[in-house]
Amino acid sequence: MAYSRSSLRDGSGLDPSRAMNVLCWNCLGIGNPWTVNGLKRVISLNIPDIIFLCETRCLKQDVERLKLQVNYKNVFVVDCDNNRNSDGKVSRAGGICLLWKEGVEVSLSTFSKNHIDVMVGKAGARDKWRFSGVYGFSKVEERYKTWELLRRLGQSSGRPWLIGGDLNSEGNREGGRPPKMP
Repeated sequence: MAYSRSSLRDGSGLDPSRAMNVLCWNCLGIGNPWTVNGLKRVISLNIPDIIFLCETRCLKQDVERLKLQVNYKNVFVVDCDNNRNSDGKVSRAGGICLLWKEGVEVSLSTFSKNHIDVMVGKAGARDKWRFSGVYGFSKVEERYKTWELLRRLGQSSGRPWLIGGDLNSEGNREGGRPPKMP
């Protein structure tokens, strides 16, 4: 099961050694030194066991370098898209990745350009929980696809489930409610 470290202070008797910190961040591109330094600061303050980054605008080799810069042992990358605009210039869009520390076991279930779904546990532990890092569809007319993805993911595994990322949902930005999940 997944618990935040702060929830363990309530006297629930839960084992703090099973707690994990998860950081989810839409970094709007991780290719410049200022963003990497910002990530390093956030890591030093929060000490996450798992990091989900969306909108990295990077390819696998770029994220492999980042993994070394932030001192994480493992990474799974879904490359960004390279788009050529009318001027012939290449721009990058999307891209997601999951980084995790040594001592954390991650088993990949499914992935797409919009999600990474994994089973997670401490090394050697029997208790596993599920994490889905989601980068929602950004075009307004396609945002329903984010909720379809979550519904589809929700149909598998009876394990405790944490969803994190950027759903790109207008409801989240304007205080509205997202569609009900089944």
